[in-house]
Amino acid sequence: MTTELVKADSYARATLDERRAYVSAIAQAGDLLPRSLWAPTRKQDGTPGPPAPSPAKVLLLAETGSMLGLHPMAALQSIHIIDGKPTMSANLLSALVRRAGHKLRVTTSGNWVAGTFVARAVLVRADDPDFEFVVEWNRERADRAGLLGKRGPWATYPEAMAKARAITEVIREGAPDVSIVAAYTPEELGETNVAEDGNVVESKAQREYSADPSPEPVQEAPAEPEVEDAEVVEESTFDLADWGDRIEQCIKAEDPAIGIDMLRLLHGEAKEGGLLREPVADGVTLDQLLRKVKADLEARSR
Repeated sequence: MTTELVKADSYARATLDERRAYVSAIAQAGDLLPRSLWAPTRKQDGTPGPPAPSPAKVLLLAETGSMLGLHPMAALQSIHIIDGKPTMSANLLSALVRRAGHKLRVTTSGNWVAGTFVARAVLVRADDPDFEFVVEWNRERADRAGLLGKRGPWATYPEAMAKARAITEVIREGAPDVSIVAAYTPEELGETNVAEDGNVVESKAQREYSADPSPEPVQEAPAEPEVEDAEVVEESTFDLADWGDRIEQCIKAEDPAIGIDMLRLLHGEAKEGGLLREPVADGVTLDQLLRKVKADLEARSR
């Protein structure tokens, strides 16, 4: 039996107590969870403590994913909470629309610098095949919206951002029933630190909770006796079996677009943790394996 990443049947059938137990177990993953799912804590004496994963936030994300028919683990890697609102990448929204049986065509033409670039999204509902919802985004629209001239994704990859805007806008107009929650990407709700695929690299919440708000005073330890020629062994956090399982989940995604989204997040995590050069097979590094799997998924999605 294959691992289901899109359908959330088992989670949806679980009782509230079972769901709470499930998300509480996920919250124990600590640093493996996005910082947007962390919250400040309190010590026993009532003083502020270090931030930690919040079971309540994990539950909110899992419930949002369940409404969309996503397995909680897919929701964790594909949905981002920005200012309390769930957001999704344009790729995930496109996958949900197509899974519902609607047609979505996205084309681009022209040159951004020359001012001729146009991203065009056309949606045709399965229950109304004679009508087309059409949205176009270009440099002029981005300028009118005040999106240009600032640091962020619109300065770095404006073509991708215009394409994402066209996709989400046409989905909000033509298929609001598919996303249930409002179809917005992180960038549309003001998140500036996003990758070209629209996924959050480091959210506002991540930056807010990146440090302990109340660090404990550092106690100076007594000096250790010097040991000549001591070999320092740096502990590695790389777990080949764990990474193999996570990559396998991406491969088994029912929709290749979702698998690609998840794989990009894995690559970002590996890069941040300095794990890309870790060997996974004879002469193959984790970076090379992730890139190969991504290429295979992209071939499946064509």
